[in-house]
Formats: sequence, C-alpha cells, structure tokens
Amino acid sequence: MLEGSGRSAAAKILSRIGSEETDQCIIGSGMIPALVAALQGSDAGSAHFALGRLASREILRNCIVSCNAVKSLVAMLDGPHVNQVTATLGWLSENEVAVAEIFNLNVVPALVKLLENNECGISALNILGRVCEKEAAARAEVIQLNAIPAVLRLTDKRPFDVLEFLYALAQDDACRQTLIAADAVSKLAEIQKNEATRDWATNVLKLFS
Repeated sequence: MLEGSGRSAAAKILSRIGSEETDQCIIGSGMIPALVAALQGSDAGSAHFALGRLASREILRNCIVSCNAVKSLVAMLDGPHVNQVTATLGWLSENEVAVAEIFNLNVVPALVKLLENNECGISALNILGRVCEKEAAARAEVIQLNAIPAVLRLTDKRPFDVLEFLYALAQDDACRQTLIAADAVSKLAEIQKNEATRDWATNVLKLFS
C-alpha cells in the first residue's frame, strides 16, 4: 500500500486519467479508505489533496462518502486544512447521502462563517446551497444566521453559485420575505442584465412574482 506523499501523487495521476478502468483500480487498491484514515494522521495535508482530486469522479466520490469521510472532514473545518476540506466537501455534497450527513452534523453555522473567507467562501456557498436545497431546516437556519448579505457579496465572483443558492432559499415563503428585505431582488435584477446569467436570474426572479 502506498503511504504519505506517494498516495497523493498516485491519486493525482489516476484521477487525471478519469476512466472507468482506473476508477475501479483505485477502488480495488484500497486507496480511498487508507486516505480517509490518513486524515487523522501527520500526513493529513497529502490525504486532503488526494481526496479532493478523487472526489471529482462520481464513482470515487460515492466511495469516499461510504468510507465515512464526511464526519472526519467536517471535524476539520476549523483546522489548518480548511481550504482543501471545503473544496472536498463541495465535491462530496453532490452526493445526497453526504448532504444529509453534513446537515445532521450541525455544520451550517461553520459554513456561514466561512462565507467571509476569501479562500474558501465559494466552496462554503456551494455546500450550503446543496444542503438548503434538500433541507428546509437548513434554509431557516441560514436566514436566522443572517447569511444573505455575505452571500450577495459573492455575486461578482461567482454569480451562478449565488443564483443556485438563492433559488434554493426562495422555495420557502419566509425565506423569500427575508431575501426581499435584504435587497436580493435588486441584486438579481443586476445579474439579469448580464447575458450569460440572464436566464438563470430570470428563473429565480419568477419565484418572487
């Protein structure tokens, strides 16, 4: 079994190949459970990097989730590897089981706080958007934590991610009222002027009419 930086290098190379054959090779090698276990050790940085690479592949992402990686990653959101942790959790949040785990671990407040982080705010936004899409309680919690202003400040950086988040929140009447009070509709109207984001912004605005 590869150890330390060797695991990271192998994961980087294999994930770039991105074929079903190499996916099965990675799964069969036992690399993923070894990397998840390494999150708790001195080589955590290399393990984070490798898992982030592998998580971009759906079948490998599902395997990472099944190895109970979410709980370990969430526990590290306030640690030195927070940027890589949020990036990996962003990939894993495309898995519905992972979304439920993230919500059940009561991590919404930590993610809201990270919205102000220049390095990992976008990853935190993506995770929150997927959790809010599935969990009404998460939408209510985001509103209670006054996260909307921080989200709207990210519009210029990643308008599509902000739109996805606002669409998730606007499913609820109470959330829509809070979004209106936070001037989200005006921000959506600005985004609508851009041809690249016009259709998405229009769809979100329809929820307010």
